[in-house]
Amino acid sequence: MAQQSKKKDVITENVKLINRASFLVRSVQNPVRQKLLRQIMREGEVPVHALVSRQQQEQSIVSQHLGILREAQLVRTRRDGKLIYYSLNLRNFKRLVKLIQQISADK
Repeated sequence: MAQQSKKKDVITENVKLINRASFLVRSVQNPVRQKLLRQIMREGEVPVHALVSRQQQEQSIVSQHLGILREAQLVRTRRDGKLIYYSLNLRNFKRLVKLIQQISADK
C-alpha cells in the first residue's frame, strides 16, 4: 500500500511540473505577449504607459497580458511614484528558452 502511495505522489508532483511548464510556454505563445516581450527586450526598462501606447491595444488588454507575463515570472516590475516600469527577467527567460530547446531537440 505504501508503494502505491509513493507512486501517486510522484505522479502528482510531475503533473504539477507539467502544468507549470505548459503555462510558461502558453505565456510566450500569444502574439500580444510576444510583442510586449520584444519591446521590453529592445528598450530595457519600459514604463507601462509606453507599452500601452506602442501596442495599439486598450490599457486593460495590455495589463491583462502583462499580468500573465508577471505570473510566469518573465518580467519584473519596479514602481517609481505612480509609474510602473517593466523589465525582462532575463534569467527566467533564458531558462524557458533552454527548456523549449531541450524539449524540441528530443525526438
